[in-house]
Amino acid sequence: MNTTHTPESLKQLEDYELINIVLTLQHTLDNLTVSEAQSSYIHNYHFTSNEMLKLSSDKYMGSAVIIAMFDLKGKPLFKPTTITDGLSKNTINCLLDDLQRTFDHKIEFKPTVKRLK
Repeated sequence: MNTTHTPESLKQLEDYELINIVLTLQHTLDNLTVSEAQSSYIHNYHFTSNEMLKLSSDKYMGSAVIIAMFDLKGKPLFKPTTITDGLSKNTINCLLDDLQRTFDHKIEFKPTVKRLK
């Protein structure tokens, strides 16, 4: 059976697929608990910053990313939202600046250099 799709039917199909993705993600987020301790591991900042570089619009053109944020108790701050064609370089750089600032605060307190005699 040969099915011909019109531009309108393709757009509607894309919308249904995105809705399905968002609903699946929402279900996953409903079952997710994020602890501050796990999300604050120092190595996460390294890996997250490297992965963020891959989310730019020149690498995600024709695709999308879904963003979601949580407070420290794991409560979603807003509903998961799709951003088509990746993130702008400006957005990525701002997020990287915030990651760097947080990382710097995390490593700010070093062990004491004093020793007992």
